[in-house]
Amino acid sequence: MIDLFARPLDSSRLQARDHAHAQRFADTLPDVILADPSGSVTIGDLSRAVNKRLNRASLPGIPTSTVRRLVRAVGFRTRNLEEDVLVQGVTLR
Repeated sequence: MIDLFARPLDSSRLQARDHAHAQRFADTLPDVILADPSGSVTIGDLSRAVNKRLNRASLPGIPTSTVRRLVRAVGFRTRNLEEDVLVQGVTLR
């Protein structure tokens, strides 16, 4: 099994307000994605999945822009599309 969280957080990529969401993001992410070397998911879809999970737990949501920066800060490969960003190597549960 691939360890999705083997890399430390690169906080140089984050804005000040992103730090308030980092722990909730880290706690929620394993519940919404699976490692899949050939898979990919858009930031928009990932953000909706994370926020749906947080909403069910009665926790505050995370803005999509913050999800995008947090994904990059933990070292996931991303690719810019015309209207979204693709996170590579994962699929939604």
